[in-house]
Amino acid sequence: MLYHTAKLLLVALIAMSPQTQAIAEDVDLLDETDVPDSAEIAASISSLAIDIRRIEIPPPARLEIPAPRSLRVDVEDDDQTTITLSADVLFAFDEDALNARSEQIVQTIADEKLLDTEGPIQVVGHTDSIGDDAYNQGLSERRAAAVAAALREVLGASREIEEDGRSFHEPVAENTLPNGDDNPEGRTQNRRVEIIFDKE
Repeated sequence: MLYHTAKLLLVALIAMSPQTQAIAEDVDLLDETDVPDSAEIAASISSLAIDIRRIEIPPPARLEIPAPRSLRVDVEDDDQTTITLSADVLFAFDEDALNARSEQIVQTIADEKLLDTEGPIQVVGHTDSIGDDAYNQGLSERRAAAVAAALREVLGASREIEEDGRSFHEPVAENTLPNGDDNPEGRTQNRRVEIIFDKE
């Protein structure tokens, strides 16, 4: 039984490396009626194990995984800092409520960037150009309000936070391509919430 198992193992290994072919040929030369004793089998298996260790297996191919869409972009000028958050990360499609994870993201920004600042904070919501202006205006205002509420959880109710929605009137990318076709990448960039505050 052990003899036959060893032969099957050798046959399977032939597909992996030509180095095992010679061993397989030697086994085929044996008369199956002349079953070797256990010592001979053990010696053959030991030799086979050494050859298996010598087989060079190429490393797995590396998969190129695209980087995830950035959650935020920080821009500083002489007087102000603007933190731009992707609405697609903060909110579900066509929704205006932060989930627990996105609320924590906003509160971490408040703790790390805003807690030691003074002056008013402006939160501005923006949409893409899909849908009518009235609907997008309301959505941008509600999203700005949701982010402002999460900021107040850290900064306190007394901190001056202004909320504003600007619908699709201040795009940072083109919503359509030059030929008039839809531009999903551009619309993704336009769906955003900005947190604007004075530098220290």
